[in-house]
Amino acid sequence: MKNLRTFDQFINESQILNEDVSSPKGSKARQLQMMLDRAINLVDENMSYKELATAVALQLEDSYGTHNYKPFLKELEKQLK
Repeated sequence: MKNLRTFDQFINESQILNEDVSSPKGSKARQLQMMLDRAINLVDENMSYKELATAVALQLEDSYGTHNYKPFLKELEKQLK
């Protein structure tokens, strides 16, 4: 069955996409994080970290290429400190 969004969800998503990207809350990273949170909740709100890591790996493979793996991991480690 297809997931249907409520009108409130649509408005909220639209507001996130239209936020000023110069503000910390409106940064591209913050917008993506909020959208990822919604996507995870749509798929499985109890998703394990292993499943999340697998999804991120698939995205890296499909969209960024192997030459970006080490820089990505370096930046991820930096952000988690």
